[in-house]
Amino acid sequence: MAEKLSNEIKHLIDRPNFAHLATLMPDGSPHSAPVWIAREADLVLIATAAGSLKGKNTERDPRVSLSIIDFDDPTTNAAELLGKEKELGAVAAGYLADLVAVEGDPLADINIVLNNVKWVMKEGVVVVDAGQIHPDSIPHH
Repeated sequence: MAEKLSNEIKHLIDRPNFAHLATLMPDGSPHSAPVWIAREADLVLIATAAGSLKGKNTERDPRVSLSIIDFDDPTTNAAELLGKEKELGAVAAGYLADLVAVEGDPLADINIVLNNVKWVMKEGVVVVDAGQIHPDSIPHH
């Protein structure tokens, strides 16, 4: 018998969030792939082609795992699991945060992460700002 989905899970599935389906390869190793998901009542629909690797894996072995990342709040659930929801899970005053701010789009050019750092925040405190960074001190690989 199918499980009844909570309203929270229904809301998560109904919004445009990222999901990953993990299936098992013939040798037992995991295979994870991004998938589109939808819902009909308490039934979760996963979009994949029967001939795809995840489709073949699921047909051979129906044991799967689905991970959905809440696009609006990707860190709160992890903070709650750790019992640190008052310290982690938000970029706000009083919360711990490790961030690196860069100028530009690192998805377009990864070198931006190495060459255009504006500031670094460690545990909620700015520890480095652009005026303190010397280009020779940044490791280049």
